[in-house]
Amino acid sequence: MGRLLSLGFEFMGTRQQTLIRVKEEEARVEYCITVLNAELEELLVGNNIIIEEDNRLKIDMTAQQDEQAMLKKAIATALGKYLNRQL
Repeated sequence: MGRLLSLGFEFMGTRQQTLIRVKEEEARVEYCITVLNAELEELLVGNNIIIEEDNRLKIDMTAQQDEQAMLKKAIATALGKYLNRQL
């Protein structure tokens, strides 16, 4: 079983909290996001994974709503700071 991280981040002027399940694979790490705010969690349904490959975080920004893209980027930025990784 993977690790579990609790991470705070700023979104639209408020402090939010997320739980992130870490799944380590051979060539990459997957971060599965659960936002501890029901409204925000709903935004990420079906697009709640951040991938780390080659020491860089990669977020899928295709076909997203603006608010969803901003939320995912805010979480990825906080995760990148925590892990000392670039987006």
